[in-house]
Amino acid sequence: MGTKGRPVDETARGRETASARETTLGMRRMLQIAAALVLIIGLPTYLFPEETHALFSWTVNPPITAAFLGGAYLTSMFVEYLASRERYWSNARIAVPAVLFFTVLTSIVTLRHLDTFHFGGDHSAFTQLSTWVWLVVYLVVPPVLAVLWWHQTRGPGGELPREAPMPVAMKVVLGVQAAVMLGIGAALYLAPESNADDLW
Repeated sequence: MGTKGRPVDETARGRETASARETTLGMRRMLQIAAALVLIIGLPTYLFPEETHALFSWTVNPPITAAFLGGAYLTSMFVEYLASRERYWSNARIAVPAVLFFTVLTSIVTLRHLDTFHFGGDHSAFTQLSTWVWLVVYLVVPPVLAVLWWHQTRGPGGELPREAPMPVAMKVVLGVQAAVMLGIGAALYLAPESNADDLW
């Protein structure tokens, strides 16, 4: 590109950026809080998977499941934290649907299986506290995040133009991966007693 074209492109880019929707402060704070929470949950389950009877809200068996859960939480921490640092909503929004969907599904499972959680005097004060924190978080986060998302999408501004569209090959690979994970996840979620041994 010649030097004569650069000022025009930069000016156009400046106009597009100036009119882009920014990530709201509320959404930033929500993503930061979510990142901190999954860090707190992920570290003990990943590092001490055999101690969930004392360090977690319920006893996870086998321990490899706890380690896998902890690894997933720690991974999501980076996604949520990096999204919270994005000025423009176009660059931050990818984290929100996944977080909301996960917290809604986890809330449902939590309420269905409260009898397996570490409530009551048979558990230490720390274990009971972590259990109550889990319950409060998964009852509060989904509606709060949904309201923040609704507010975010109605703010002023538009979308940033795509600078580097994802290659078709990558879309295909991710699509296949998503289909496999959706199938296995749905089976484990809807019928854990009958599918856990075979699929997990």
